[in-house]
Amino acid sequence: MAKEKIELPQMKPSLYVNEKDLPDIKDWKVGSEYSLKVKVKMRRLAKDDENPKKKVMATASFDVLSMESIKEQEPDKNIKRKAIEEKSKKY
Repeated sequence: MAKEKIELPQMKPSLYVNEKDLPDIKDWKVGSEYSLKVKVKMRRLAKDDENPKKKVMATASFDVLSMESIKEQEPDKNIKRKAIEEKSKKY
């Protein structure tokens, strides 16, 4: 009896950050989502190209050179009103 191949879910990459690297984290809440701008330098790339029948999965390692939090802009509540005003100017 042939064993059935079980596909494991792909794990997403994670990032460890301390307050020295990103001071904003001290005011953040666990479970909330935040946007970061991260500059990295690739230090390793690996590809499994030896078996042409197998799907090639590349993996890479990076050094973080810098990072900063990106302040989310609040949507402009006046956008709809401005669009209506612009349309009315055309008539």
